[in-house]
Amino acid sequence: MKSTVITLFFSAFSLADGNPNTVSSDLFDLSQGTVVVNSDAFATPESTFSPTGPFEGGHTLMRTGNPGDSSFIEFRTSGRVSIEGFRLFAGSDSGAGTRRAMSNFRLLADLDNNGSYETVVYDEPISATYSLQPGNAATLAEQLDLTVMLPAVVSSQNWRLETIQASAGAFSEVRLIELDAIAASSISRPVPVLPMPLLFVLALSLFGFVARKLKV
Repeated sequence: MKSTVITLFFSAFSLADGNPNTVSSDLFDLSQGTVVVNSDAFATPESTFSPTGPFEGGHTLMRTGNPGDSSFIEFRTSGRVSIEGFRLFAGSDSGAGTRRAMSNFRLLADLDNNGSYETVVYDEPISATYSLQPGNAATLAEQLDLTVMLPAVVSSQNWRLETIQASAGAFSEVRLIELDAIAASSISRPVPVLPMPLLFVLALSLFGFVARKLKV
């Protein structure tokens, strides 16, 4: 019994990153072969895809700029992956308003591997006051835990995320905690089955139509 509990504990831990609710088994995680290929982030862009690095126990700080300035991370998965959504984790500074918050998040994809991220997967404003962001599931007011389901599945190996800085002054770079991919479901939707009474009515209608045609 004891060994079973220990096994289950480590199995669960292997699926979870150091940050609450994040996982290390998603398609964007470093453990799955994802690499950062380009970035203008100030500190540890790799931490967006796994809680690695010495900074804040595994956070990323984007480029230092002014309100409205963008910062980016370009990354490549181990192969072409298909996603139907993503889960974005971020954090502002507690008690400091919107410091280190973002006002917009974009996810782009390079579908044809030509070096141009031509496909906009997601581009939406984010409330810099994270507690006011619709759909935010974070328990702390200064954190963002946002699940986004896309209107269609997107398949690519090359990706780029962009954030827009919300606040001004020192320590205003956007803080990213993690970006987790939601893999496209492989479960096929069942074909709807018509109820027997309806099938009977349709069969009679078809029979009557054929009979009329034969008389003509």
